[in-house]
Amino acid sequence: MEESDKTGTVIFNILCGILILFFVGSAAFLLMVAYVSNIEKDHVESFSNSKFIIKKEGETFTINYYGEDEPIYNNVNGFIKDNDYSYISLNNEEYFLKIDEEKGDILEVSYRNASDVEKEKLNQINE
Repeated sequence: MEESDKTGTVIFNILCGILILFFVGSAAFLLMVAYVSNIEKDHVESFSNSKFIIKKEGETFTINYYGEDEPIYNNVNGFIKDNDYSYISLNNEEYFLKIDEEKGDILEVSYRNASDVEKEKLNQINE
C-alpha cells in the first residue's frame, strides 16, 4: 500500500508542476503581447480614412493625409511616395502609410525611427 501511495504522490507532483509551468508560460506570453502592443501604441495612437494620430512625449499630433503635395503639419516634411507606401518624417521618425489609391483611405500605418534608417543606409553602403 505504501508503494502505491508514493506513486500517486509522484504523479500528483508531476501534474502540479506541469500546471504551474503552464500558468507561468501563459503569464509570460501575455506580458510579452502587452509590451509589444504598448510599444506600437506609443507611436501610432489611431488612424482612419484620411488621418492618423501620433502620441509622442505627451504631445498628440493629428496628421491629415490630403495627398503627397499638400502641407501636413508645421514640423512634417510632407508625404513622399515610395513604391506602395507614402511616408512622412516627424522629429527624426518616419511613418509609412499604405494608401488605397482609389479611395485615398489609409489602410496601414507603420513606424521606424531615425536610427533604423541610419542602420539601413550603412547596410546599403556596405553592400
